Order: sequence, then C-alpha cells, then structure tokens
Amino acid sequence: MGNQQAYSIKRDRESTLGMLVFRRRSNADSARDKVAASDRAAISTSNRVAHPRRVVQIYQNRFNNSHHSLSPTVSNRQRSRGRACQRWAKRLTSLQMEDLVNEYQENRGYVPTIAQKCSHAKQSTHNRYRDIECIESTRVILKYRKQEENYIHANWVKVNKQRYICTQGPINHTVDDFWSMILQEKVGAIVMLCGIVEDGMKKCAEYWPQEVGGKKKYGEIEVENSSISYNSLPKVQITVLLTSYKKQTHTITHFQWLGWPDDGIPDDLNLPFKLLRMAKDSCRPQNFGESNMPILVHCSAGVGRTGTLVAMDMARERLKSSKEDGLKMPQIMRELRDQRAHSIQCTLQYLYLNASLLQNCIEEHHVEEDEAIRNWLSKYRKFAKDYADYDIRR
Repeated sequence: MGNQQAYSIKRDRESTLGMLVFRRRSNADSARDKVAASDRAAISTSNRVAHPRRVVQIYQNRFNNSHHSLSPTVSNRQRSRGRACQRWAKRLTSLQMEDLVNEYQENRGYVPTIAQKCSHAKQSTHNRYRDIECIESTRVILKYRKQEENYIHANWVKVNKQRYICTQGPINHTVDDFWSMILQEKVGAIVMLCGIVEDGMKKCAEYWPQEVGGKKKYGEIEVENSSISYNSLPKVQITVLLTSYKKQTHTITHFQWLGWPDDGIPDDLNLPFKLLRMAKDSCRPQNFGESNMPILVHCSAGVGRTGTLVAMDMARERLKSSKEDGLKMPQIMRELRDQRAHSIQCTLQYLYLNASLLQNCIEEHHVEEDEAIRNWLSKYRKFAKDYADYDIRR
C-alpha cells in the first residue's frame, strides 16, 4: 500500500515546495546574467555478443574524443542549430530559478483526460502505482494474446527517428510480460534508471540474471547474462543479455545507472546525453534502410526519471530542427505527457532537464560558457541543493 501511495505523497510535497519557492522569490538573485561502421558492428545488438572489453574500448574512445571543436567548414544546418541553441540559452539564463519552478507548476496539472486513459481491466493488478495511468492511444500492446491479456504499463514515445518504450519497473508477476514485450518489439537497449531496492523500498523486480554466465527463464524466454562491464560513466553498469526463444536469439545491451535518486537529481549534467548516445549506438541497424531498434527506458513508475531522460532527447532534437519559434520546454513536457502520462514528475527533474540541456549545448560547442551561463549554473546547483535539503528536513 505504501508504494501505491508514494506518488500521491510526492504530489502533496510538490505543492508545498512550490509555495515555499514562491515566498522566496523576492530574495532570489537576478540571473541575467557527434562510431565507425566497425565499431557499430562490434557493439550492435545483433545475434553476436560483443566482447565486453571491446565494448568498453569503443565507448572509451568515443567519449575521449567527444570534446572536439567544430570543423572550419561549418554547414548552414550547424550554424542554424548553433543560433537556435544560443537563443534558447539566452532566454534560459535570463530566468530565475523561481521562474522555472513556476513554469513547471503551471504545467504539472497537464494529465490525461478520462477519454485518453486506458481502461483495461488488468490495470488494477498490473500497475505498480494506482495513480499513474497508462494512455490508451500509445500503449504497447502484447500481440498474439486475447484482448484481456494484452496489457502492460508501457507507452511508445517517438523522438525523430528513435523510438522509445517508456515503462514502469516490472513487478514480480509482470516480468514474463516485460520480456515478451522486449522480444516482440526487438528492443536493442534497456536503460534502467533505478535500483532494485531504494531507501529500503522495492522499486523493481529482479528481471535478469545478475551473475555473468547466469541463466534464467521468464515464461518461455531464456535470458543469459553474457558479460558485465564498466566504462568512463560513473555508476553505470553495462550488461550484455542474450535471449533465446524458439531457437531464435536476440542480444540486448542493458545500461543501469545507479546515480539518480528517486526523489532527487544527479550532480552530473553531462552523463544523461552520453548515456543516451551509448544506448542509441547499440540500437543502430546493421543493414541500410532499416530502422533503429527501440530503446526501453524505465525507472520505478516509468514517468519521473524515465520521462526526464526522454525529454532531454526530445528537447535536443527540437534544437536540431532549428525552427524559428525555438524550443519551449513546457511544450516538450506536454508533448511527452501526451504519449506517456505524468512524465517529469517533480520540479527538481524539470530544473535538471533544463540545466543538463544547457550543459550539452556547451559540450557540443553550440554555446560559449560565458559569465552569465556560469552564474546561472552556479545558482542552479545551489538552488537544487537547497531544494533537496528542505525535502530531506521534512
């Protein structure tokens, strides 16, 4: 029952914190102030299992060379994207932290209507949290099953050419369904943003064998832990999982990031985009003309941390499109929630989304880290710490 009530409690806390921030507004400071083909083959999720040391070396080389300067010959598209990033960064850094808090609070009530909500009978037993609804129009349907057995709390979210499945951490009696969905949709990578247990509470079922060489069966699907490796990303474990079903095999790269607390945010602003890039690399097609394999992202409820990470990719792609109207983060939040209800669960996640995207613009050399940006990032870090400390004291 505690788990079922957790997100309702979080909403109450958000309302209280929102009022606190509003009261602090008058005291706030002003804030005006890019893998060779051989590499992709080695780490792809084909039926061959990549050697873990090879995987680590590929990723290491990639990120050691990630901070390149732009070519002297800059395309019009790059220039246009640079201008879009600069316009957005200028607007962002003109805002106080309280402005962003209010921006989130004004949109946090954007939830699915009764007509949009899934009404499947299995929700009462298959949803981890009763107040986190699943949208009918985008839900992943388990095929080749009777209608009454085709439910899983998961939704499709499309970001340009990349398809995501946003889902809750499976519960014990939905693990078989979880793996059926993965094979059905030929998922190439799983990004897990939570621990099995956090703060003494069960957040996700243990749905894969933990030891290298270990095998487990989930329904008719056998899953083998082929390798475990680490790279330059702190607190990220990379596990290669080999599945076998009816004499067919499929390989999935499993990324587990243990650096993102449920009720907080990470300190690292660069890691989300590096993690997304790694997941995308492992999902690239082997043959020309094929689509990228889907990336499955989950935390516990599959909306907070999960939604924030996917929103980062949505926002980055919006900047790449360089539309004249520019990037508007509330619009990103609403578009995401139209596909995965309740995405971006709290104010801190919304702040982290903005700060991480700003840092990515700097890392990709679209925006110069000037004094105004440094001041804004400093205020963001202080505000986020104070916000989290207040939450802990409560």
